[in-house]
Amino acid sequence: MRTDALFGEFVYEVYRMKKILGERAIENRDLNDFFDEKAVLMQRNTHERTG
Repeated sequence: MRTDALFGEFVYEVYRMKKILGERAIENRDLNDFFDEKAVLMQRNTHERTG
Protein backbone atom coordinates (compact mmCIF):
# COMPACT_ATOMS: atom_id res chain seq x y z
CA MET A 1 0.00 0.00 0.00
CA ARG A 2 1.32 3.42 -0.92
CA THR A 3 0.64 4.95 2.51
CA ASP A 4 2.66 2.20 4.18
CA ALA A 5 5.65 3.00 1.98
CA LEU A 6 5.29 6.72 2.68
CA PHE A 7 5.10 6.08 6.42
CA GLY A 8 8.19 3.89 6.17
CA GLU A 9 10.04 6.68 4.38
CA PHE A 10 8.94 9.15 7.06
CA VAL A 11 10.20 6.92 9.84
CA TYR A 12 13.50 6.34 8.09
CA GLU A 13 14.10 9.92 6.96
CA VAL A 14 12.64 11.96 9.82
CA TYR A 15 12.15 9.87 12.97
CA ARG A 16 15.45 8.02 12.57
CA MET A 17 17.37 11.29 12.23
CA LYS A 18 15.61 12.74 15.26
CA LYS A 19 16.64 9.71 17.32
CA ILE A 20 20.24 9.92 16.08
CA LEU A 21 20.36 13.61 17.04
CA GLY A 22 18.77 12.90 20.42
CA GLU A 23 15.69 15.01 19.71
CA ARG A 24 12.55 13.76 21.38
CA ALA A 25 9.78 15.56 19.52
CA ILE A 26 8.68 15.63 15.93
CA GLU A 27 7.64 19.17 15.13
CA ASN A 28 5.07 20.37 12.62
CA ARG A 29 7.97 21.75 10.62
CA ASP A 30 9.43 18.24 10.29
CA LEU A 31 6.17 16.98 8.79
CA ASN A 32 5.86 19.97 6.48
CA ASP A 33 9.45 19.66 5.28
CA PHE A 34 9.02 15.95 4.64
CA PHE A 35 5.85 16.38 2.59
CA ASP A 36 7.25 19.40 0.74
CA GLU A 37 10.28 17.34 -0.28
CA LYS A 38 8.10 14.44 -1.41
CA ALA A 39 5.92 16.82 -3.45
CA VAL A 40 8.98 18.23 -5.21
CA LEU A 41 10.29 14.75 -5.97
CA MET A 42 6.90 13.64 -7.27
CA GLN A 43 6.66 16.72 -9.47
CA ARG A 44 10.16 16.09 -10.88
CA ASN A 45 9.34 12.46 -11.61
CA THR A 46 6.08 13.41 -13.32
CA HIS A 47 7.84 16.06 -15.39
CA GLU A 48 10.58 13.63 -16.47
CA ARG A 49 8.01 11.07 -17.64
CA THR A 50 5.97 13.56 -19.67
CA GLY A 51 8.72 15.76 -21.05
